[in-house]
Amino acid sequence: MILDQNKWLRLSMVLAFYFTQGVPTGLFLTAVPAWIASNGGSTIATGQVVSAYMLPWIWKFLTAFVMDRYTYLPMGRRRAWIIGAQSLLVLVFLASAVIEPPVGNVALLSAMALAAGFAASTQDVGIDGLSVDILREEERAVAAGLMFGASTLGISAAAFAGGQLIANVGISAAYVAAAVTVGTVLVFGMVVREREGEKLLPFSPGSAHPRNLHIQVEAWWPLLKHSFRALLSVASIAFLAVFMMSSMPFGVAETFHPVLTTQTGGWSQTNYTNTVSAAGLASGLVAMVVGGWSVSKIGEKNALMILFVLLAMLAVGFGFLHERWDEKAMLTAIIWGIEAIGLMLIVAGIPIAMRLCNPSVAATQFTIYMALSNLGRPIGAAMTTGIIAVSVPQNVYFALGGVSVLALVILWFTRLPAEAPEAVAAIERDLPVVEEEPVPDLPGG
Repeated sequence: MILDQNKWLRLSMVLAFYFTQGVPTGLFLTAVPAWIASNGGSTIATGQVVSAYMLPWIWKFLTAFVMDRYTYLPMGRRRAWIIGAQSLLVLVFLASAVIEPPVGNVALLSAMALAAGFAASTQDVGIDGLSVDILREEERAVAAGLMFGASTLGISAAAFAGGQLIANVGISAAYVAAAVTVGTVLVFGMVVREREGEKLLPFSPGSAHPRNLHIQVEAWWPLLKHSFRALLSVASIAFLAVFMMSSMPFGVAETFHPVLTTQTGGWSQTNYTNTVSAAGLASGLVAMVVGGWSVSKIGEKNALMILFVLLAMLAVGFGFLHERWDEKAMLTAIIWGIEAIGLMLIVAGIPIAMRLCNPSVAATQFTIYMALSNLGRPIGAAMTTGIIAVSVPQNVYFALGGVSVLALVILWFTRLPAEAPEAVAAIERDLPVVEEEPVPDLPGG
């Protein structure tokens, strides 16, 4: 049960932990706010709970700095943090089930949401850093599909199951079910090791692996210096620009599509939300099952370029067909198209982000990549509102097509690294090569 020596254990780890990462998100961003609203709670009340849960996700990069600086190396670089965060999440759910804050106690509900958000965001940073540390180069594209697919499934499952349990049994049942789900994966984290010779738990026999001792940064200034040096390379800056552009379609969709479908298409609010939910769930499943595998076969850079070409064609084509925007098939196509292409752009970009990460500051660097990539969402939203304020709506999609072409140009002229820094560092340090345990290859693996 050593992650460094077993491919399928590594991929199972990614699948399991990213699924449970979606559980508190689905519960506190969908099921609990719906419960509050259905019991007479105000929009302000639901907004406070949602904001409380999301607050720790905003300062994730600070958590990443602390995680790279301080860790219990005898248990590996990330596992102690992950186990601690998962344990806190289980305790938050169990405490919520016992206390059972009523709808009117917004302060206590917000405190529970804040604690859950802190635990989930810390687990997110830990599992991101572990993925960068432990995954092999050829596994990263498949793992990226598993990451976003499993997280999407976790959010959807928690929202659906939580809503059903709340309606038919009570709010405490939803908290208990979430605790059991997260606790099951917590046990998985307790029975695996990152590398050979490490401790399973603090009181178990074992010691820190030489690789981790070598790359651990023991002071704040070197940590900051290594992080920003890695981020400010030419390849890193170019990739960050492309990564931000990859999330801009979501900003366009979230800003304009509710108005487009309801006011131009005549849809009801539930028609729109059902279509978006179905598109997200289907895209997540495809990304998890075949998305990452297909990216690994094509190559991440090639996949990004193909996806940006498809996005440009979809956006420009939809813009030219603006006279048919009242047709349900047209609106459904643009919603599904942007959801699928946007998700696959992120899946294709994640392995490149991992490859650019310096292992000694992997949690910090990868978290910054993900945080900056999300800037594309508000940028896309601002572009949409600005264009509609001064021009015709179809120009939004022509602009999105132009952004896709710009991303293509940047990718064409940017030379991305062929291998992760970890591979080079290992050769230079002359560390022993860790052999994989012989395991049968599965179809498509």
